[in-house]
Amino acid sequence: MGPLNRLYFLLLIIVCFMIWIYFTKERDIVYIKQPVVDPSSLSHQAGNPEDQMLILYNRIPKTASTSFMNVVYQLTTVNKFTAAYVNVSSRSHRWLLQDQLFFARNITKWHQRKPAVFHGHFPFVSFITMGFPQPIYINVVREPLERLVSHYYFMRFGDTYLPNKIRKKQGDKTTFDECVDRKLPDCAPEKLWIQIPYFCGSDADCWKHGNKAALHRAKRNLLNYYFLVGTTERIGDFVRILESSFPRIFEGASSIFGTNGGLHIRKTKKKVPLQQKTIDYFSNNPIWKMEREFYDFVRTRFELIIKQYKEGRKVEYIKVMP
Repeated sequence: MGPLNRLYFLLLIIVCFMIWIYFTKERDIVYIKQPVVDPSSLSHQAGNPEDQMLILYNRIPKTASTSFMNVVYQLTTVNKFTAAYVNVSSRSHRWLLQDQLFFARNITKWHQRKPAVFHGHFPFVSFITMGFPQPIYINVVREPLERLVSHYYFMRFGDTYLPNKIRKKQGDKTTFDECVDRKLPDCAPEKLWIQIPYFCGSDADCWKHGNKAALHRAKRNLLNYYFLVGTTERIGDFVRILESSFPRIFEGASSIFGTNGGLHIRKTKKKVPLQQKTIDYFSNNPIWKMEREFYDFVRTRFELIIKQYKEGRKVEYIKVMP
């Protein structure tokens, strides 16, 4: 074998080794945030489908998700279920197809941890298209400009939940109005584009700012796959409906949420009220209009569900056709 052939052979071995490393390395993007429940203590009842319940909460930043999950974590020991945080090491909003497949396989096969609530900042994943049972999706949305303003000041002043943590923009005293006047990137209308993509998914079209196809897909996914999507301003109703619907997981949630340890535990330390010209600027922006359309779509649907819940409507009989 000549020197050139030996070099090619060596390169081939290196490439094969790198491929082997890629497919055999640990790719688990899910870990238990805290050992809240010993799996052996989970009181599974034979044949009880609620003991295999899997709830997925792909939470959107600055929508009161921390307050809600604080309640969930307090319930884990009492109601004997697992709460797990989906940690995405790359912190990317878009997942590769193989990562979506790995995630779906990972949590649906993790039977010893069920029933479970998985949560994290990640886009919608269609389990059915990959051949796995669809989990029970839930979520909460917020008025898009309010959410952006809250996130803007949170990154500069932090919150009451972790008051001593240094945030990314700590020390920047620029107000949101001043940011808009100076056309800085942190307050650009493109920053509004997050709630629609979270419901749309990881496809490139979902993350194109102002894409109407993404809006339509987000609505379709909400209607087809989400059990309940609430709003931040009415998150108490969101909690009560979940408790009524899934007592196996959420029994006692309302009482906890109404205490000092539950209701909106994370509050941004400082926010400056917006000037009218800033509000007008965003109100005329097409991205805000689309995000607002999605928010109004969610709010209208959620308020109808609240009305039905308070009226105590029950289905007496459903005929299932063969």
